Amino acid sequence: MGTLVFGLLIFFGIHMVPAFPDSRAGLVSSMGESGYKMFFSLLSVVGLVIAIWGYSGAGFYDMYVPPSWGAKLNIIFMVLALIALSSSHLQGRMRLALKDPMSVGVALWAVGHLFANGDWASVLLFGSFLLYSLLDIFTENERVPYQDFEAKSSHDILAVVIGVVLYIVIVLLHPYLFGASAIPVI
Repeated sequence: MGTLVFGLLIFFGIHMVPAFPDSRAGLVSSMGESGYKMFFSLLSVVGLVIAIWGYSGAGFYDMYVPPSWGAKLNIIFMVLALIALSSSHLQGRMRLALKDPMSVGVALWAVGHLFANGDWASVLLFGSFLLYSLLDIFTENERVPYQDFEAKSSHDILAVVIGVVLYIVIVLLHPYLFGASAIPVI
């Protein structure tokens, strides 16, 4: 479990830097904007990989028994999460309506997985992402100026298509990447 916690500390530690503008500005002035973004991305990936590795080796200790329908509900949450994540990179009405579609997508992903998994490692992993994404959603307006653009309906359709395709790819790869089927046994 220590490896999982270490990975989460790296991942969320680097994600806290933008909350401290002076720290971010200091890093940008010493590394340049591109260097900072590369450093941020690299540390994020390293933290995420360590967390996933720690999660896979954490052992299974029940914290609660998930509802029998939790894994099925997770399917719906995952499709919605991937559509929201896809919309964050497009200029559709969904992006305007959700305001922070990436954090909304992460929150949906986390909630869905908490309905499907009740072990300590899952609660730690998905619960920490849920708390961070909710914090990000509620502080978004204070940090990021509102972006106005002419929404395109085609981008909303594209977000749905991309989200569904990503879901299918994840379902196919999930057993190989994470050691468990993403589709519940009926």
